[in-house]
Amino acid sequence: MKRLNSLKPLIGFDFEEGDFCEVVFSHRKTAMACRCFIEWLKSKGDSASRGEVSSFSRSLANGAIREGFRYRRENFYRTVLRRLLDLGFLSLQPHFDPKRKSKVSYRYAPVRQPIPKKPPLGGETFWRKTWFLCKKWNQQFEEG
Repeated sequence: MKRLNSLKPLIGFDFEEGDFCEVVFSHRKTAMACRCFIEWLKSKGDSASRGEVSSFSRSLANGAIREGFRYRRENFYRTVLRRLLDLGFLSLQPHFDPKRKSKVSYRYAPVRQPIPKKPPLGGETFWRKTWFLCKKWNQQFEEG
């Protein structure tokens, strides 16, 4: 069985107008789940514990996050969260918590991508497209 490319073809995609989630996820429903997660993460102060993400995924599966939209919990973990972690846009970072017995907990937090101010020169290269993708990700968390 031939496996399809998991990233959308980037030929002809307008990075200035396009959405980060539309580039990373090929299915409309998965891109919507990613958008919901990013909005939720921003509302939590750009970090969330494993338990909070679990609660979010349950709410997403029940349709409580967005009216008329449901996304299975297993699909959220396997597709959205895993891809964001694998691509380096999200990470589990240690967080010191003096109230907890173990003192250190791990929280999901967005990773701001260190990119130069100007895109790489040249035509439609992989590096140029990656620069635009990272810029879109950074803009997600810079906007209020």
